[in-house]
Amino acid sequence: MKKMMLCLLSVLAIALAGAACKKSSADLCNTKSKCEKEEAPSAEKVKECQQVLDDKDCGSQARAMMECMIEKETCTPEGKTDNEAAMSACADPFAKYMECMSKKAEAQQPAGNP
Repeated sequence: MKKMMLCLLSVLAIALAGAACKKSSADLCNTKSKCEKEEAPSAEKVKECQQVLDDKDCGSQARAMMECMIEKETCTPEGKTDNEAAMSACADPFAKYMECMSKKAEAQQPAGNP
C-alpha cells in the first residue's frame, strides 16, 4: 500500500505539472503546467507516469484522474500548483483509481497472506 501511495503521488505530481487534451501517455506525462513556478517532470518521473498510464489494469482510471487534474489545475499566488484544489475537484476519478489499485494489490497477494 505504501508503494502504491508513493507511485500515486508521483503520478499526481506529474499530472499537476501539465495541461493536456487527449494525448498519448508520453505526451500526457510530458505536458507543461499552467503554473509558472512548476518545474518540468524529470525523465524518471515521466517514465513512471507512462508505466502507470499504460497499466493494463488501472491505466484508464489513472488517465481519467490525470486528465481531470490537468484540466482543473489552479495555481497558488506563489505560482505553484494548488494540489488541494485539484484533489478536491477530482475526488471521483481519484477514488476510482484508488479503488482499482486496491483491488489490484489484493489480487496480487498470495493466498492465505492477509
